[in-house]
Amino acid sequence: MKLTAEEITQDKIVDKTEVQAKRQQEYKLIGSIVHMPGLTLFEWNVLMGEIKKCEVQHQVIVGIDGKVINKHKATQQKDCHYFEALNMKNAQRKVRNIIKKFNDEHNNRRQLHFS
Repeated sequence: MKLTAEEITQDKIVDKTEVQAKRQQEYKLIGSIVHMPGLTLFEWNVLMGEIKKCEVQHQVIVGIDGKVINKHKATQQKDCHYFEALNMKNAQRKVRNIIKKFNDEHNNRRQLHFS
């Protein structure tokens, strides 16, 4: 069976697109939060208005020098804001304060613009 030049180039194009798709799925570090003992990480979905505990992955690593290193990772969801709070009631209060602060700043900008 002989392959034509078109079939060979089509195979190469498919391979290139697969490599690009794999590169897009890689994870990157967006930011970090210093964990305060006794607090829980919450995520607030801005579009849905939903507050829930964030799923955190815990890792324990033993270094070369024999010291134990605790690492915690949380995957970021789209359109979510992350913060730490003591419990759900405290998290709801923090979200209300964020919304109130945003509305106050927005209203002040509007008043300055039209004055």
